[in-house]
Amino acid sequence: MKPADPVGGPADGGGGGDSAGGDRTGGDSAGGDRTGSDRTGGDSAGGDSTGAGGSGPGDAAALAGVPAAFLPRTAEGRAGLAALLAGPQRALIGLDFDGTLSPIVADPRDARAQPGAAAALGALARRVGTVAIITGRPAATAVEYGGLADVPGLIVLGHYGFERWSDGQVAVRPTPPGVVAARERLPGILASAGAPVGTWTEDKGHAVAVHTRRTADPDAADRKSVV
Repeated sequence: MKPADPVGGPADGGGGGDSAGGDRTGGDSAGGDRTGSDRTGGDSAGGDSTGAGGSGPGDAAALAGVPAAFLPRTAEGRAGLAALLAGPQRALIGLDFDGTLSPIVADPRDARAQPGAAAALGALARRVGTVAIITGRPAATAVEYGGLADVPGLIVLGHYGFERWSDGQVAVRPTPPGVVAARERLPGILASAGAPVGTWTEDKGHAVAVHTRRTADPDAADRKSVV
């Protein structure tokens, strides 16, 4: 189930709790479409102690060796995990960078992947069909900060899918026209909204991000940005 598009369309991804130009990546806003809050996957890997309850018999067998703490909570999630385990060569594993491979930090430029992340992805890449990183960062930056250049077959979709990195090469789609408008209007929008001290913007080229993590109360600043 590998992506067919050489670049890939806009995708939900991580800017580590900040938002961007035409997309929202989790926590802060920058005008335009919003794509939800920080997340590390479709189903929560909570402590479901009921095993594969609600799944079919085949799913229960496939999940028999999976610790309860790693089982998805929903029947759909358990069915998906069972399918992945039954046919890993057909699976695509998509991960965020910020908040998943790297901890969330006050300055996005300081983010680095956790020790062992690249090695873990390399081991995973040898067992599944495709491993992909989807991020609000430039694709090459995520590769650099994560030390991911040598992960075999890795695909990195940067700027929410407007960039695609693979085999050391980056393919780039044109910047959406709406980003120009967002760039021009954003200062006035933040001023009229009474953005708190510590709010700052980051021009990513394909997107404009608003960061609130340096404010006195990032959660309150985030809620205000949504209203």
